[in-house]
Amino acid sequence: MAEKKMDFLQYMSAHETEIMQDLTELVLAESATYSRDRVLRCGEVLKGLVKRRLGLEPVQEYPQEQFGSHMYYELGEGDSRIMCIGHYDTVWEKNAPAFRAEGGELHGPGVYDMKAGIITMIWALKACADLGIRLRHRVGMFFNCDEEMGSFTSKSIIWERAKGCKCCFVLEPSSPAGAVTTARKGCSDYVVNIYGRAAHAGAAHAEGRNAIAEMARLVTYLESLTDYDSGTTFNVGVCSGGSRACIVPDFATFTVNCRYTSMEERQRCYDIVHGLRSSREGIRVEAHGEMGQPPLLETPENMALYQLVREAGAAYGLDIGKQFGGGTSNANDVAMVGVPVIDGMGPAGRGAHASDECIYLDKFLPRIAMFTAVLERI
Repeated sequence: MAEKKMDFLQYMSAHETEIMQDLTELVLAESATYSRDRVLRCGEVLKGLVKRRLGLEPVQEYPQEQFGSHMYYELGEGDSRIMCIGHYDTVWEKNAPAFRAEGGELHGPGVYDMKAGIITMIWALKACADLGIRLRHRVGMFFNCDEEMGSFTSKSIIWERAKGCKCCFVLEPSSPAGAVTTARKGCSDYVVNIYGRAAHAGAAHAEGRNAIAEMARLVTYLESLTDYDSGTTFNVGVCSGGSRACIVPDFATFTVNCRYTSMEERQRCYDIVHGLRSSREGIRVEAHGEMGQPPLLETPENMALYQLVREAGAAYGLDIGKQFGGGTSNANDVAMVGVPVIDGMGPAGRGAHASDECIYLDKFLPRIAMFTAVLERI
């Protein structure tokens, strides 16, 4: 077994030029989420890579009016199935970092978050095929193009495709030290509308009911509920209201983003926002929004999966630690249907969404070899 594991790294080293060519091609196909034409072109590049390396066509494509197309692939045989997820959209609408290799790092838009993770997935599966590794389960690969905007059109597809899987791996980037993500906060978004009564700000001020004043009270109240010790935060991110300075505003609206680390807090946040009431007669408050993504928890099943990943990494000199993520990812969506999942299986690097976004080249091939070993052992 140890000899076969070493073969995986030898295989990656022998194909390093091709792997880096594939990564370069995918990164240079820039794909900011709302730049639909670019996302569609990047999707074609990705389909070409999968066809060239794995000989596969999509089982199904999901064209989106606002974004590009989500794609689902499947390979292998058997009644059981595992799933791998990667998004190919990026945040880089403008001012993208230049693509370059520098000081043992590869920089570029989306190279860390998360196009190198997609290449990891493709080449791990190619290595299994080329080396005659017979996987115990069919492998589903889902590529979405709206993750950076909340996976609004892809999360229901993920739920459907993930149901019944033995486990799932999300190829988001690891931490700079190479830690995978075993837990994440959950996230819910709400919109609160306040309806007051318009009046002349000078001649009839007392007759008005100021919706903005009521909004200010509610915003202050919600922000006061943030509790860093428990991990629950309320963030009011967008506010608007009123029409002219001389009119008592009859309408105001704001958004609130809730983050939490337990299902109980998820429910409590929902109850708090939907329980908001006005402090004054003549003002009406309406909250809109459902409970969002649940937290990704360190369940026994997830931790058993993490232990397998940790053991696979040790064979390549990788000390695979674990980390808690304050943000959400598609791993939260997988957790929603009760499937064991490990996130952060992609490359080590830094600078997601930042100008110094890069991967660490000396860790890249060992991470692909590690993921290949995980697929073999599942």
